[in-house]
Amino acid sequence: MPSIRFLLLPLLLFNLCVASMPETQPPFSGQSMERLASLLDIPSTSGAEAPLQQFWLKHVAPLADSSGTDAHQNAWATFRSPDPDAPELLIDAHADEVGVVIAGITPSGFLKVRPVGFPDFQSMLSCPYRFDGEHGPVTAFAGAVPGWWLNREPLPAGGEYILFDAGASSAEEAREMGLSVGRRGVPSTKPELLHGTRLMAHGLDCRLNSFMLMELASFLSRHKKDLKYHVTLLSSSQEETGLAGATAYCGRNRPKLAIVIDCTLDTVQLDDLPPREENERLSRQAMGEGPVIFTHDKIFYQPITAQLLQLAEEHGIPFQKDAAFPPGMANFVPVKLYGGHAAFLGPPIRYMHSPRELADLKEVKATLDLLGRFLCTPPSAEVKTASVQKKEHP
Repeated sequence: MPSIRFLLLPLLLFNLCVASMPETQPPFSGQSMERLASLLDIPSTSGAEAPLQQFWLKHVAPLADSSGTDAHQNAWATFRSPDPDAPELLIDAHADEVGVVIAGITPSGFLKVRPVGFPDFQSMLSCPYRFDGEHGPVTAFAGAVPGWWLNREPLPAGGEYILFDAGASSAEEAREMGLSVGRRGVPSTKPELLHGTRLMAHGLDCRLNSFMLMELASFLSRHKKDLKYHVTLLSSSQEETGLAGATAYCGRNRPKLAIVIDCTLDTVQLDDLPPREENERLSRQAMGEGPVIFTHDKIFYQPITAQLLQLAEEHGIPFQKDAAFPPGMANFVPVKLYGGHAAFLGPPIRYMHSPRELADLKEVKATLDLLGRFLCTPPSAEVKTASVQKKEHP
């Protein structure tokens, strides 16, 4: 099966060269787009992030003052400001994606597949998945039973698992293909650029995080003399299955100040669907209108949030504000759990946790532009004070 990287890269580079359509060109260099293509080709389900983290460190560690990993598959890199008294700041983004894992094989060779995290089961149907077979990648998919046949639901199995078909005729044949209990799978969908800057791919809810940290590392290395913070970039693990990686890191390091970046949910996709009670609790976030800055004053650290909002306005960086409670948990929780302060922002994406997600690369760039401005702007007196206060451990 051809590598996703080589399927995507010609298309990305083509779009970079279309001079007659500058408004639809991706806002990143060809080298950056190649890194993104590589990231999209590396499976990284929760608890199995090591290959992606190795790739991330390979590119980030040479630029940093120090770097490392831990037993939880977290990876980090630190960039020191020339000011020895600069505040310490953690920038966290998770590296894991949702996926599936083989929980059993039937005598007929079907794979009993369970979720890793919270993927959307309905959207899995008839979508090819790539499993990490013992001898190399193996493709399998979940086919739908016709709804009219025996009046059955269109899912091929119950709520606990879905049956995937790898083409095997028996359990023994499936094992000969390198498939066994514990082998993981992710969608095998081909990334595509839609209308120039809108990227359709699986796993954008994590790959864009890893990509943003890599772009930030490049920025930090170029602007080191301008940094007003000692910055640690944390590529954290196992967010989708309980925030385990960030919890372990924060428990050991107790960061006082943090900015968490993560993809958030575009809610415009819900406007034309039948209303549901849970949708009424969501604030409006629209892809194409800028990254979302969460401003809930009981959750997020207002001195950093206020400065992010001010810098966005001063420099014409598009943004959206959301003062509601976030629709899901993210890595700001461990920071606060261990006595730190956190701000939270990120680009909205559509169809989160499905085999095809959609994001606008212009909003990824806007997120990075805002963070770059922030890191080179002197911190407020309140932020400086918070960075040296003794922590009260729970």
